[in-house]
Amino acid sequence: MSAILSSHVSKLRAMSGRYGDRLLDGIEMEYNKLRVADNEKFNNKLEHFSSALRNMELNRYTDVLPNEHSRIKLHTFEKSNDYINANFIPSTQLGSRTSYIVTQGPLDKTIGDFWNMIWQYDVPVVVMLASEIETGRIKCAKYWLDDGFKSFPLRSAVRVEGALTVHHVSTQNPSRDIILRKVKLESQNDEKSVALLQYTGWPDHGVPSSTESFNQVLKVANELMTGREDKPMVVHCSAGIGRSGTFCAADSILQRMRDHMKRKLDPSTFEWNVMETVAILRTYRSRMVQTKSQYDFLYDVLISQAESEGF
Repeated sequence: MSAILSSHVSKLRAMSGRYGDRLLDGIEMEYNKLRVADNEKFNNKLEHFSSALRNMELNRYTDVLPNEHSRIKLHTFEKSNDYINANFIPSTQLGSRTSYIVTQGPLDKTIGDFWNMIWQYDVPVVVMLASEIETGRIKCAKYWLDDGFKSFPLRSAVRVEGALTVHHVSTQNPSRDIILRKVKLESQNDEKSVALLQYTGWPDHGVPSSTESFNQVLKVANELMTGREDKPMVVHCSAGIGRSGTFCAADSILQRMRDHMKRKLDPSTFEWNVMETVAILRTYRSRMVQTKSQYDFLYDVLISQAESEGF
């Protein structure tokens, strides 16, 4: 199965086509089709982002806004604000087992909203694909704790006084680029355990130096989700589109691949559908897989992971 994809990618990279005065390889032609389709669908059509435009102070970047039809709505009572810069991507549309909530790296002012979203959607795993500070700039507020606990106002659909308390449980370093934190959420005599999986080996707008460490993140995330696939996984980087989109695309395609093999189907009949998968992700959150280098890296991840799993 990996040989089939590797051959396909080699042919794409050997292809050439002209776009305006530029000569593109096959992978860049695919990516350009996605970019053009995204622009045609969303550019200058403000109704796609109406709630986001009313809440600009809650967006990390003014040009990265959640699509209206799939945005996460926080529990509210009466007319309080339900906005958070996050979108729900259902597994049914991707043909995978896991649904995703893709969001921006929280701002200081939205940390409470972020934890309320985790609580409301019963999220067992959060994948963070960024560092708090990169190249001297804040990319994500420090929403996690190194010890102790912190409480936030509880959001509820009914009038209720209460708090949502986040407790630090443990911190581990499975590898140089991976940090695994465990936290406990507590509210209204109920509690939930959440794993925070952080990957620090991916520079903003770039790609990791190799696929090996990123494949390890995919592996650990899936292990943490085992038995809890009916609940969504939260994925974020800084903007919540580039690194996050690449992770969701790779994870969902690899899930489909494993299911295909478990059913003992002919490997040659498996449809990788890389461009189609990214297009589906973009209908729920615009500009997922933000750059051509990330799109190229996505193919490399799929090939290397398929090879490592013996497919």
